[in-house]
Amino acid sequence: MSSLPTSLTLRAARLATQLGADKAHFVRLDVTSETDWEAAVQTCVDRFGGLDVVVNNAGIETTALFADCSLDDFNRTMNVNVSGVFLGIKHAIRAMASGRNGRAWRIHCQHVLRGWHPCRRRAGCLLHLQGCRAL
Repeated sequence: MSSLPTSLTLRAARLATQLGADKAHFVRLDVTSETDWEAAVQTCVDRFGGLDVVVNNAGIETTALFADCSLDDFNRTMNVNVSGVFLGIKHAIRAMASGRNGRAWRIHCQHVLRGWHPCRRRAGCLLHLQGCRAL
């Protein structure tokens, strides 16, 4: 996401460099941007010859009670947590389709399993989205 601290993005870029250009490459990605997803997937295909796995791990939460949650907070949360997953799967599937071996993973917040209120909204949307993600 574009709001990541510079120190974190620098650490990620250094780690990719340490792993070697044949194994890793750092790309800054705002998960809510379709253009960023297209560019990130294309970079992977160009550098590594394809895409086998995408892991949707970005997520934010709002700690406000549902009745106190602003529409802006709700929309921001849904854009990152649901639209970001949709965009990642959408563009990854296009790159994976030719290889027929691709996998798309999403990682839930641990609170989803406990039924914590901010995560339940996301969990329902993602479970529905999971049913729609076939190649």
